[in-house]
Amino acid sequence: MSLPELGVKRPVTTLAVFTIILILGFISLTQVGIDLMPDITLPAISITTIYPGAGPEDVEQQLTKLIEDAVVTAPNVNKVESVSMENISNVIVYLNWGTDVDQASVDIRDALGFVGPFMPRDARDPLFFKFDASAMPIMFLGLSAKESYADLYEIADREIGGALARLPGVGAASAYGGLKRRINVRVNGAALTARGLTIDQVTRMLQAANLTLPAGRVEIGRREYVIRLPGEFRTVDEISGVVIGYSQRGTPIHLRDVADVEDGFAEIQRYTRMDGVPAVMMIIQKQAGANTVEVADAVWNKLEEIRPTLPGDIQIRKVFDGSTFIKQSIASLARTILWAALLIVVVVLLFLRNLRSSFIIAFVLPFSMIVAFILLYFAGYTINIMSLSSLAIAIGMVVDNGIVVFENIFRHRTEYGEAAAESAIFGSREVAMAITASTLTTVVIFVPLLFVEGIAGILFRQLGYVIMFVLAASLFTALFLTPMLSSRFLKVDSGNSGGSGKGLWSRRFYQWSERGFQAVESAYRNILGWALKHRKTTMAVGVGIFAVSLAASGLMKTEFFPQADESELNGTIKMPIGTSLEETNRMMFRIEEILNGTVPEKDVIMTRCGTSEAGWGAAMGEGEGNHIISIQGTLVPKAERNASDVEIAHRLGEQLRELPGIASVDFAPQDPFTAMFGGGKPVSVEIYGFDLDRTSDFAAQVAEVMRNIEGTTDITVSREEGKPEYWVEVDRERAAAAGLTMAQIAMTLRNNFYGNDEVTFREQGEEYAVFVRLQEKDRTSLADIGNVMLASPAGALIPLRTIATIQERVAPVQINRKNQDRTVTVGCGIIGRALGSVAADLRRELAALDAPNGVEYVIAGSVEEQASSFRDLGLAMLLGVVLVYLVMAAQFESLVDPFVIMFAIPFAIVGVIWAMIITDTTFSINAFIGLIMLVGIVVNNGIVLVDYINLMRARGLGVEDAVLTSGQRRLRPVLMTTLTTAFGLLPLALSRAEGSESWVPLGVAVIGGLLASTLITLVFVPTLYAIFEDRLKGRRVFGKLEG
Repeated sequence: MSLPELGVKRPVTTLAVFTIILILGFISLTQVGIDLMPDITLPAISITTIYPGAGPEDVEQQLTKLIEDAVVTAPNVNKVESVSMENISNVIVYLNWGTDVDQASVDIRDALGFVGPFMPRDARDPLFFKFDASAMPIMFLGLSAKESYADLYEIADREIGGALARLPGVGAASAYGGLKRRINVRVNGAALTARGLTIDQVTRMLQAANLTLPAGRVEIGRREYVIRLPGEFRTVDEISGVVIGYSQRGTPIHLRDVADVEDGFAEIQRYTRMDGVPAVMMIIQKQAGANTVEVADAVWNKLEEIRPTLPGDIQIRKVFDGSTFIKQSIASLARTILWAALLIVVVVLLFLRNLRSSFIIAFVLPFSMIVAFILLYFAGYTINIMSLSSLAIAIGMVVDNGIVVFENIFRHRTEYGEAAAESAIFGSREVAMAITASTLTTVVIFVPLLFVEGIAGILFRQLGYVIMFVLAASLFTALFLTPMLSSRFLKVDSGNSGGSGKGLWSRRFYQWSERGFQAVESAYRNILGWALKHRKTTMAVGVGIFAVSLAASGLMKTEFFPQADESELNGTIKMPIGTSLEETNRMMFRIEEILNGTVPEKDVIMTRCGTSEAGWGAAMGEGEGNHIISIQGTLVPKAERNASDVEIAHRLGEQLRELPGIASVDFAPQDPFTAMFGGGKPVSVEIYGFDLDRTSDFAAQVAEVMRNIEGTTDITVSREEGKPEYWVEVDRERAAAAGLTMAQIAMTLRNNFYGNDEVTFREQGEEYAVFVRLQEKDRTSLADIGNVMLASPAGALIPLRTIATIQERVAPVQINRKNQDRTVTVGCGIIGRALGSVAADLRRELAALDAPNGVEYVIAGSVEEQASSFRDLGLAMLLGVVLVYLVMAAQFESLVDPFVIMFAIPFAIVGVIWAMIITDTTFSINAFIGLIMLVGIVVNNGIVLVDYINLMRARGLGVEDAVLTSGQRRLRPVLMTTLTTAFGLLPLALSRAEGSESWVPLGVAVIGGLLASTLITLVFVPTLYAIFEDRLKGRRVFGKLEG
């Protein structure tokens, strides 16, 4: 029993099946998580290692190269990039696509285990960070205070962070910035020297005085006792009373005699303010698989609960809330889908002019769409931009099968006079193979997308699965539910007016519109008749349209991924190299004044300068240093602004460049996927070469070329001007004669100027560093370095200046490497032009430059990813074309008919080209997906048309009569399916809501390609069919003989 027959003869069973589907769909809808994008686990691992007090070259030679040499031996490593800067080594390991990142992380840790013993003693353990979208922060909170600022970090870390970390779904709630308690031991150099001591002795004595040690066990009687020596410091006063040595007379020398001991705070390494008020930043991360929106809402609700218990001057604001954009984007896309559904129902109603008939077809919509949520739930997907975009795309196509089935049932009822049940069964059977083939051609076009690697594969694989599943459900519904509903509820009166019981005006409207449709069908028959009589002219016009369109394709703008307006403001301002943190902080105050006065669109702004704790900023691709200012904040919603976030950032950047003392300003937007790989500009040029001078000179030339290209902004060079350093050149012979080693000299110098924090003070379960260093006034001149005292094995004090010379040199701020070679990267942002246009100009200008010997360059950034993705999608499209052809060949049992139908595809390309040009829409990977979809969509009209032509010929009509009759009869369903798909996508193409930048290009591409292909192929394909049939004179290759 076929599906139509089962549906008609077993209506209760049919109703039960679709009710179950509906229930499962709604249950799945309530259980599926919400996120912005599909789960993106990019195959890359960042390894960040802190080496306190080390310069960039020391970090490179002693850490970075060691780590690189180790990780390249791990399996599935594609390339390795690194940045060595002051105190921090950051190595990013890029893996082959498809690699299990968790297993790769284990392999890399094992590889690093072999080089661990060779790392510097003071280097901390490497921190591993996977580029997983679920691990990215979902919320940045700013906590500001004036009176309570001294306690703000402790409040944020203990009270707030602890409470948030216990919430379901929260992975981490970390506080950064503010004042952190520390026991400061400020050593007086002169007093220390006068007593014949060195700072090394001070640290050793403190360590010896701060020890808790189990000393064994003793049995007394029947009981056993553990002997423990609780020798750790209990109070700060005990620290100041530690005996660090003895005078020549044997008098104890206490720490307080040579140093000030203060229960205070760690030295400020980073200033953080929110709207100009001192602040602490909190970063919220969710657990893998948790719902971003639910976690963010739970965090904010908990903060509202905690707020009354905090000091009154503490303000808590959202600096960034990833859930806000998600909710806005999902809501606007959901509204778009609802508008699309309404437009589709209206189109169907206008064509059928029968409310019952329209609702029979409309019932395909909810039952086909709801199954998508069943797929999302059981496949572990989320409701995100891609999954909802797939529904918005599919909503116009799911009714196509229902329209074709219903229209044929209606024809059997009205023209053949069949009864309700018979017309429903026979009418459905007659077109079952055609709509199955047309559905398969649309479904099969997404199969190649499942094998695409890279960003495009990650993004659109879920979209492909959802659309295939929904279209399969629409076919099932059209062949199962639509016949049953038609047999029960379709009413046709003898007057053929579209339904019984109509009023006078309804009947008049039906008759008037029917005459209009008949006039259109008659006009189309005449046009088609003319084309059949002037076949060469028709072919020439078609070829000419295609050729002109291809020539015009150069006018299209291209980019990798559309830049969405997320109501954010992010930028980096750099002062000259060597600028002190205090001077940078003063400039940050001036910038905050400008922000308050000239950016009325701001909501909340957080400013930072300095270096972050544990190098988390470097791990996330953020520039760090005492001379660097970072701006991060949110703007008022898009609807409340007259300018985009990119325009606001550009305007602010132009103002800040006018400030004296500013070295560079960078507000260049990044596409979200380049940003996930640790930053980078949309356009960048990577320059390779060992010679620093040659590569730096060539980088300056490239930067000048970029400045002269229209549309570029925020040009940056990764290798900045050198930072001043003092190099201590030790005379090894003199040092050896004094009994001093390089290790001893280095550690003594480090303890004096960087400090030593190996001693810990514990109180109430918390640990605080005891930080020993020379007092500030003993660390202010070149002479102070030479006056550092070194203790010889004999106990004599030897000034550093007697065994070493001190020279002033210039060292790089950071050293970039890629695949173990030094690189320098020149990058720029883009405003007012498309990525492809800027990249084309850059390639042309760079070709005119002569790279020095030993220097090579490649264009990278989003340009590189765009080229790779377009290449992969192009191959997927070619494979899709082959698969579509083979599906049609199987349906028609012919190689000729599918070949004829395939000529609809070039005209879909024509439509996409002109739609992009006319609407001034940029062609991105989203639009490319739309083009691939069109390959499977535009052939459907040809399938319906050619299938009906073959049916008419089988019934005895000649080629020309069959073409004309079939064209006239199938025009209405062809137009209905085309317009329902186009109008279903129209809200998508016209949307200007939050996140619309992502899906507008796709909607424009599909609408343009579909309309152009339909209008042209309605004439071109039937004419080509007639030409082939006349040439073959009824013969079919690998098919049956006809005629």
